[in-house]
Amino acid sequence: MREIAALNDSNPTPRIEMASHRPLDRIKPLSGSRNKSENSMQWLRTFVYEMTGTHTEADKRCIPFELSLREGAIHWFRQLPKKMKRTWKLLSNAFIRYYCSQFTQTALSRSYSVKRERSEHLCDYLNRLNGYARNARLQFEKGGRDAKESTCSSSW
Repeated sequence: MREIAALNDSNPTPRIEMASHRPLDRIKPLSGSRNKSENSMQWLRTFVYEMTGTHTEADKRCIPFELSLREGAIHWFRQLPKKMKRTWKLLSNAFIRYYCSQFTQTALSRSYSVKRERSEHLCDYLNRLNGYARNARLQFEKGGRDAKESTCSSSW
């Protein structure tokens, strides 16, 4: 660990800070596979810890967060509404809801139970529904049975 000396304007006594945070490029990217082998909550805790160490404002964490996503996780992120992508509190809550709280549900059952939020724009809802379907590997293009059942069971 290296030591950084800094002067405080109101107090002329030097202050020592211990820099104990790894660089952000050392955070393992999240693939978004949504299985128990990739511990999403632990990944988020590590990300928040590293961002806290950089003294980055909360909403400015959204860009490095996006850059840390791969594969299914980046698809999930891209379907989020713009406001959610720019507001850390909304983004982190959406991440927890999607990646951390539903290990017991299969991707297929999640796609069947998806509901449109009250203030959610229809296009945003359909993009989100499409993301769930992609994760569940439903065949919407050919109009298969799964696609029909998923569409009919969704709440408009």
